[in-house]
Amino acid sequence: MRLRLGRHFGVGVTYESVSVIIGQGGDADYLYSRQQLGLDVQWRFLDEGVLRPWLAAGMAWGSLARNQGFCQDCSVSGSFVWEYLRLQAGLDFVFARSFAVGPALRVGLARWDAPEGARTVTTVVAGLRVTVALP
Repeated sequence: MRLRLGRHFGVGVTYESVSVIIGQGGDADYLYSRQQLGLDVQWRFLDEGVLRPWLAAGMAWGSLARNQGFCQDCSVSGSFVWEYLRLQAGLDFVFARSFAVGPALRVGLARWDAPEGARTVTTVVAGLRVTVALP
């Protein structure tokens, strides 16, 4: 969800939920899950046309969990994560005044309070972003 503040500037709120099995079979497989609520500011370079490139910066808060569910003796580990720097770039294909879809790339730095101790992790996310803008 994005709130436009002028022709080029906007503030956005995102919710992300990802669950994926990582591994190649056997006891090494684990379920990776992440849920995050993010906040960012965005600058759109163009205000007209169908293609609109943009840059954004922000942060996110949430949880990160590993569950080695395929291993009978392995336990679940989950903890708080604070992504204190999220830099994003993308290209929106605008289909209607308040609706756009397009590729996006994000790089971030996060503090993960893992069960083994706090650590800094780097995140890289590429995907398809769907935007609903107000007003």
